[in-house]
Amino acid sequence: MRFVTVASSDQKPELRYLLDSCDHFNIQMDLVGLGRPYLGNGSKIVYLSQYLSNLPPDEVVLFTDAYDSFFVKPVDELEAYFRSLNHPLVMTAEDNFYFRITSPKKLFLNRWVLWNYPKSNSIYPAYRYLNSGGFIGYAGHILSLFEGLKIDKTMYSDQPKLHRHFLKHPEDITLDYNHHIFTIYGKHATDETFKVRSEQLTNENTGSNPYIFHFPGKIHRGLDNFASQFSFIKS
Repeated sequence: MRFVTVASSDQKPELRYLLDSCDHFNIQMDLVGLGRPYLGNGSKIVYLSQYLSNLPPDEVVLFTDAYDSFFVKPVDELEAYFRSLNHPLVMTAEDNFYFRITSPKKLFLNRWVLWNYPKSNSIYPAYRYLNSGGFIGYAGHILSLFEGLKIDKTMYSDQPKLHRHFLKHPEDITLDYNHHIFTIYGKHATDETFKVRSEQLTNENTGSNPYIFHFPGKIHRGLDNFASQFSFIKS
């Protein structure tokens, strides 16, 4: 099993949260994109595709964002859990629908995607929408999907194309609805949703103890607060 993130610079202090957690849980994290231009989240997909092309297609790969996530649990049983799901790709489920609107046409498309989005099968139904900041799957399947999306480096966000693909091809992607792998401090989160007890994180909405805590968005709301509650995060 491989672990990978895309980091254009290793000088951003938030990256240390992720790397500190990897050190603590003995995770070898592959950093791709270092020193290369990051022109938009499309760059993430391009650099990951190049990385995946050098792996065996049946290799299990976990990706997480570099500057707004960290591990909170040993990963010894993670690969076996993923394989037990019998699905080639599992992505984060969140309660915030992100689909960037840049034109009237995109506004219409935004409404169409939102109206047609599948219902969640989560214990907490608001966890319904795909978030590409964390996923786990087979290298060959992920690579094939990314190549088919035809995302270029300059694309601001990769999620609109992924949302649409998810709607049209649900066999290609499933979501971690109950946050067994990835949990996310999203737009509507509160401090009551997530509890850290003896350095174990619990999502109170689902009762799960996930492996990765993710804080999406430009300001990474809550990241510093929760990182300070884990002694293994030194930075």
